[in-house]
This record gives sequence, structure tokens and C-alpha cells, in this order.
Amino acid sequence: MVDAVDSKSARIEFKTTNEIKLLLQQAAVATGMDLSSFLLSVSVDRAKDILKEEKILKLTNEEWVKFNEILNNPPKATDELKALMKLEGFDE
Repeated sequence: MVDAVDSKSARIEFKTTNEIKLLLQQAAVATGMDLSSFLLSVSVDRAKDILKEEKILKLTNEEWVKFNEILNNPPKATDELKALMKLEGFDE
């Protein structure tokens, strides 16, 4: 478990306009949070979404068909690939 003191030891500071600060404060109040909690909550959620999207393979229909064809009919292994597969750590 993360120590409560440790979880609050890092700081993030940034500058913005008064209009943006007011907008963020209003949104925080609307959600029942203080500004810091609101900014962290929204930022963490967005960061997780971005990183999750990075891990998803996105293909067009044409790319999907080609991908499936390669999976279903893989090319023959080259001599280089065979040599690589003989290295320690690879199972045949």
C-alpha cells in the first residue's frame, strides 16, 4: 500500500489565464471537488485513456484483412529467424 504521506509528496504547478482558472473552478464546484482534486481526477482519467489507446492496434478494413491473411498463412521462416529462435530463451 502507498504511504499517504508519500502519495502527496510530488508537486505540479502551472500557469494559466484567469478565465481558464475560473472555468476549472466552476467545474470543480459542479462535481463537488476542490480544484486540486478535480484537476488530478480529470488528468489521471485522461492520462489512463491516452495510454490505453496507445496499446490498441487500430487497422482499416483492408489492413485487417491483410493481417488475418498473414496470421492464417504465415510466410516461411528465414534462416535469420531460425537462427534467432535458436538463441537461449526461445522455445521451439
